[in-house]
Amino acid sequence: MKILLYYVAGDWGTFKANGLPEAVCLPHALMSFAATLRKAGHDHATTDTRSYGGLDKVAIVAKDLRFDTVLVWVQAGKLELGKQIVSVLRNTHSTEPIAVGGPAVSAGRFADFPGANAVIHGEPEIAWEKAFNTPLGDQPVVIDAIGAPLANLDSLPENDTGIANIEYEKQATILPGVKAGVYTLTVGRSCPACYDADLLGGGFRCLQCNPVPGESQRGSPRLKSPEKFVDEVYRLSGSHGTGGIGILAVHDGFIATLDWLRRMTAEWTGLIRRIPLFMPLNPSVVAEDPTILRDLARVGMTWVGFDVGSFIPRQREILGVPRTVSVDEYAIQAAKTYRLNISLRYFFGVPGQDEKELDEMEAWIRKLEIQHHNYQYFRPIQGHRSFKYCFEKGLLSPEKDPALPFDPPTVKLVNHALTYRRFKSWREFHAAPVINLPWDSGHPAAAKDSPPKQPLPSPASFTSTAPSLRVSPNTPAMQIPNVHGQIEKLLQRDAISGRKPKITVIIVSYNRPDFLREAFHSIEAQTISKDLLECIIVENGSTEPRVREFVNYKDNPVAFPWVKVIQHETNINNVAVCWNEALLAANGEYVCTLDDDNRKLPEFCEKSVAWLDANPEKDGVFCRSRLITKDGKERGFRPVPVPFTLEQELRGNHVDSGELVFRRSLIDRIGYFDDRCKACEDWDFVARITHYANGIGCIPEVLTEYRTHDENRIHDSVALGAAACTELLRGKHTSDGTITVKLVHPVSAELTVSQNQVISGIKDAIRAISFVKISEEWNADIVIVTAPFRLGENAIAAIRKHVSDASPRPKLVSLHMEDPQATVANGRLLGISDWIVSNDIAAMEYYRKKFLEAKDDVHARQVICWNSLGLSDKALARIKASKSKRDIDVCFFGYPYPTRLRFAREFIKNAPTTWKLFAVGDGWKNGLAGMPVSCLETQDEMASIDILLRCKVVVVTHRTGDDAGGFPTVLPASIHRGFIEAACGAAVVLDDLRTFGAGRLRFAHAVSPLDATKLVWKLLKSKKLLTEITEHNQKIALEENTVKTRLTRVLNMIRSEFWNGVIR
Repeated sequence: MKILLYYVAGDWGTFKANGLPEAVCLPHALMSFAATLRKAGHDHATTDTRSYGGLDKVAIVAKDLRFDTVLVWVQAGKLELGKQIVSVLRNTHSTEPIAVGGPAVSAGRFADFPGANAVIHGEPEIAWEKAFNTPLGDQPVVIDAIGAPLANLDSLPENDTGIANIEYEKQATILPGVKAGVYTLTVGRSCPACYDADLLGGGFRCLQCNPVPGESQRGSPRLKSPEKFVDEVYRLSGSHGTGGIGILAVHDGFIATLDWLRRMTAEWTGLIRRIPLFMPLNPSVVAEDPTILRDLARVGMTWVGFDVGSFIPRQREILGVPRTVSVDEYAIQAAKTYRLNISLRYFFGVPGQDEKELDEMEAWIRKLEIQHHNYQYFRPIQGHRSFKYCFEKGLLSPEKDPALPFDPPTVKLVNHALTYRRFKSWREFHAAPVINLPWDSGHPAAAKDSPPKQPLPSPASFTSTAPSLRVSPNTPAMQIPNVHGQIEKLLQRDAISGRKPKITVIIVSYNRPDFLREAFHSIEAQTISKDLLECIIVENGSTEPRVREFVNYKDNPVAFPWVKVIQHETNINNVAVCWNEALLAANGEYVCTLDDDNRKLPEFCEKSVAWLDANPEKDGVFCRSRLITKDGKERGFRPVPVPFTLEQELRGNHVDSGELVFRRSLIDRIGYFDDRCKACEDWDFVARITHYANGIGCIPEVLTEYRTHDENRIHDSVALGAAACTELLRGKHTSDGTITVKLVHPVSAELTVSQNQVISGIKDAIRAISFVKISEEWNADIVIVTAPFRLGENAIAAIRKHVSDASPRPKLVSLHMEDPQATVANGRLLGISDWIVSNDIAAMEYYRKKFLEAKDDVHARQVICWNSLGLSDKALARIKASKSKRDIDVCFFGYPYPTRLRFAREFIKNAPTTWKLFAVGDGWKNGLAGMPVSCLETQDEMASIDILLRCKVVVVTHRTGDDAGGFPTVLPASIHRGFIEAACGAAVVLDDLRTFGAGRLRFAHAVSPLDATKLVWKLLKSKKLLTEITEHNQKIALEENTVKTRLTRVLNMIRSEFWNGVIR
């Protein structure tokens, strides 16, 4: 007979040869079956769906195909396409027998293939004669071969590799640094239902592509004899010559036992020369005896594959990984000992995978430093354990996800696009350089009976937890305040997702689950696109479990990418505080609020945004409200808004908070919500817009619903201090809003060059702030003492006396740099300062706790955080006008402290000699003597900017306790460096000692100098990636990271007041 093997897999048009359909890179299953047919005296031909441009092309070609019978072989995930192919073939060949088989068919025991004569479950070598002789009936006959798989694989003829395009083998590469051609063999077969492996993706015996566990007919993996396998290698090397084999990719090595591997390497040695070998192995086998890697290296292994699935315990349970994480880590470290390259296979898109798990997985990936990332997408394929798990949990979606390259079903509650982008970036950022060691006496596996150079501990000694930040044993690490830690993660989420919403809606909720649900659904029903919408829910420490349950469900960036959640551990009974926290996380151009007992009508956001877009001269707009009862019934309207004066507004509030939408940029001009106003917080804000801003417009339509009921917060206004708040807000409007500021600082001779640059930038920035007037008098509204750690005791005493004698007494602000190293010296003003502005989040928390220990709640609230390094107006102008050519590949900036110098030296040793390297700062020249790097002394601000404008990448490391002589009170936690560099358009690679404060900037964190070299290499290699990151960072940095912007926000937090705020 002439038998057609029709392979159904991959994407349309993947492979073409001379414009004709041609099978390329076929699985071992078909090559083995082809050999069986040839041995039985039959002729065969092969075609491949990947050679066609679509199903219409299949139909055109099908009528010209000539065969006596056909086997349609369907790979995983292609069931529907398999059915379509059968239908096309039956339409063009009405009498020829059609059989169907393959992994997709066998794994799920599928039989619904109209037009087929027979369906084979299992290995075709057993069932093909019966299948090809089955007459066509109403339903195909199912032939089950799974229960009786081939026992002796040595009895099979060698694979017929001639059915595939040999040109592919000559040209293809599958691993970095590996030359063509690629040749493949298999050590055996694992599951009889799904036993074949394609080139690399199936070569690890995937954890999720086995049938559902527990089926009695599943069978056990079967191995060829080691002698049979080595015979096949011998003939392959004889046909192509060992020098012509770029790499031999051995499939199904995961099922090889330790005994089999020992026998195979013993048989190989002395018979065949070394051949570059890639083989996946079971980590448990390596852990049993790591010297097996030495023996494999001796026969030619240069690459080893490990299929770990995931390093996250919850995900490993879903995937069915039968080992502990420690065994996998042990195997990886053993491979490194023998200098083998590692291809690591793991899954993304696993059900429930959230940002925390992505972070933890990335920490593992960074730590392990492997050469190749063979990441696979979690696919719920029918008949597999993944499908059963998702089906039982209700996680299957019939909808096609545009981010995924395969058909439904897909997994719900996973942000597939975000997850894919992150995993893809790991291949770019976290791939170690390929190891190409010559095979000589210096190779760690070459010496006779050579043990690992570094003796390995037992697998049990490896940790099963992800790596964490390094902490000095002598200094405590201060926990980052809970809310600010949440906000930081939300901002970094923005950096990764790239979302740019037009409007942010803030909902504060406490113990009202039913109202909250209605409020949220009113936002969910907005007519504006979700791409332009952001909703921030501040859960204010509810004790009602249904509130927490609802909020936790929405706190899922995958299912609700437009929703952010901030959760309080306990209720703070202050809406202004909650609104201010949400403002720090807000990313919308416009902002509005929604009380959790009110609702917005569907067109509220769309019409408000359109109005503000059309009226750029106004800072806000409000609408009318419909009054509703507790159960949602209409009971009238709020009075029609009319234009009102400041005098009218100070008599009583004209605009409810839920009716107002304002520009987020307004905050930098009039300040934040006043945390002192536990009542009347919206009235105070509207009055300041009316007085100090460009006014509010009106949309004379009903776009919101205001619920009146006995639980309204307004009923508690007396208890919340409404009278005092009214007096406070009215007292703010006795002037034009200008504040007078006196600046006190150490003399220049007491400061370093960089510290003087910071002081100079602060002085220039304060003079440029529109609502500030510089004063030389001690009775100014605010006295700022900057860098108090450099002031002598006499100067501190003089400040204390001047402030206490001034009338009226000013607010004294202690503005810090050099925290936490200088917390003791900076802290000398704690007793007299009204506000402390620390430059480190951990130091901020340290000061706050000091006040709390002294039972001083007022001053504990008046501690905020900023970053003292920023752009001056001169530097900003220089950057915007720059047309500099970026001719410096990598630059180190700052004083070469010992750990920074060691980091740079190790980095340079690993760096390609073609890179143009610079180091700027006093001391680099001596420290890097003899190394290929250009060194400059410390530069003034403009000269520094000019150098940075020439840099592609800047590597920045922070001082450690060793550099600083130890940190006296608390370890630093804030990122202090990289912001100016980002503003200059350079990509920034940071150490991993500090992770707080990046906000929406995308920094790359390196765990070691080698890691930094790899990160830089990836950035310089990919112009697209480098441009994407630098343009994203520069836009944000130029807007947010100027000294003027930061000081404006410091002063606004003080005059508003905004307690325990953080300026990123």
